[in-house]
Amino acid sequence: MSEMHEEAYRIENEKSANEYRRRVSGGRMIGYYAFLAVSLSVITFSLLSNTLAKYIAISGGQDIARVAQFSFEVSDQGGNLLDSLGTQRLQIFDTVDSGVSAGTGDEKLIAPGTAGSFSINVANNSEVNIAATISLSETNSASIPIVYGFGDKYYTSVSPVNNKVGGRTVEGGLDTLVAAIAASQSPIAMGGSEHLYFTWEWAFDAGVAAENMNDTALGLQGTDTVSLVIECIVAQLDT
Repeated sequence: MSEMHEEAYRIENEKSANEYRRRVSGGRMIGYYAFLAVSLSVITFSLLSNTLAKYIAISGGQDIARVAQFSFEVSDQGGNLLDSLGTQRLQIFDTVDSGVSAGTGDEKLIAPGTAGSFSINVANNSEVNIAATISLSETNSASIPIVYGFGDKYYTSVSPVNNKVGGRTVEGGLDTLVAAIAASQSPIAMGGSEHLYFTWEWAFDAGVAAENMNDTALGLQGTDTVSLVIECIVAQLDT
């Protein structure tokens, strides 16, 4: 009877052990499957994250600029170019009176009644629009009655008598002439040019004895001179 109890006890123990092993094995499988599920979720999320990314593109560009050239020429009617030192000899006091000697070399001679003309030409070779500003200065210590014409008006550096010099009605001095030049000017476009035309004359009035006496005194001396300096400032326009 005791052997039967022992056998029954052994069988019951084996059943309990098998059940325990079954439960433990099942728990391990559940843990494995849970781990596998989590791993697959992470992998799937990663794949979905890469799959659902937005379009990405890079665009770019560039630009480059060159300094615009500033180039011009200022010359007289003879093509003589004004230089930065102001030493260029211009054709200003070239006379149109064949009754006066032409002088020798660079020497130019003037006398009562002699006259001439000259021009200042500005050529814009730049890649910008420009404007030219003209200034004039005269050295005339003996007050030789030179009258300059611009447009239809006359100007002089000598003191007029009743607004006249040698029979010419004058508007004012050289500062007034410079203002008249500026008022007549316009901007010079790229490739364009500007031409300013002037006349000059040794004005005289044969009916005024005082003028004749002054002119004669200058002629007897024959050493006095008059010089006209022309300066041209060229600047790029701001607009």
